[in-house]
Amino acid sequence: MKVAYWPGCVSRGFTPELHGSMAKVAPLLDIELVELDRACCTGAGVIAEHNQELADTLNARTSPWPSRLMGPS
Repeated sequence: MKVAYWPGCVSRGFTPELHGSMAKVAPLLDIELVELDRACCTGAGVIAEHNQELADTLNARTSPWPSRLMGPS
């Protein structure tokens, strides 16, 4: 199964173990991570702490991108 994956700034910068774990566990579950080459900030942590509505809006804006980039499943 292909899964669109956006590591974002948090998993690569502040918690690199998240990105590394995804890369190691996904193949064991027969998941192919298709890393997105762009997406907006998800608001992980900082934005969500101060404005949950804004964080939700940013995530909603990003949601349709994988199907446009990868095509329909």
